[in-house]
Amino acid sequence: MAWFPAPDRLDPRVAECLHFERDWLSGDWTGRKVLVTGLVPLSLTAYCLAFWRRSPGWGLVLLNAMAVGKVLWGVVPGRGTGRAMLAPAGAGLLVGDVVLLVVVRSRRRRPATGSAVASAAERAGQQGSRAPWPGAGCSVQPRREGQSHDEPLG
Repeated sequence: MAWFPAPDRLDPRVAECLHFERDWLSGDWTGRKVLVTGLVPLSLTAYCLAFWRRSPGWGLVLLNAMAVGKVLWGVVPGRGTGRAMLAPAGAGLLVGDVVLLVVVRSRRRRPATGSAVASAAERAGQQGSRAPWPGAGCSVQPRREGQSHDEPLG
């Protein structure tokens, strides 16, 4: 989100939308309002979880759903005041979608590097089907039969 200086002239539709939001937030808090407001942290948590699980497709779906939900919230309960947000919200959503898609595509083209498992797998591929040493790429190596726990692995 970006903050810009206040405009010299405020669009009446934007002023009406902001007035609706201020009234909604400062009005009586019913159970329904608490549930609707609870969707905000829930959706942000789901959005973060999508990327934590490396699922940019779900991240894109959630980004679009959150943006559409915000605009619909301003249009339906706001008696149409949210229409003033359509152009900026649509432009912001388009930028967000494009950035997300560009990042995902650029990460898919780049080969994985720096990983011990990937390095061991590459070396194993260069030497044939066998790994360069027993347990290559594993963080835990098996103990030989009869080897005590005091003896170093190797």
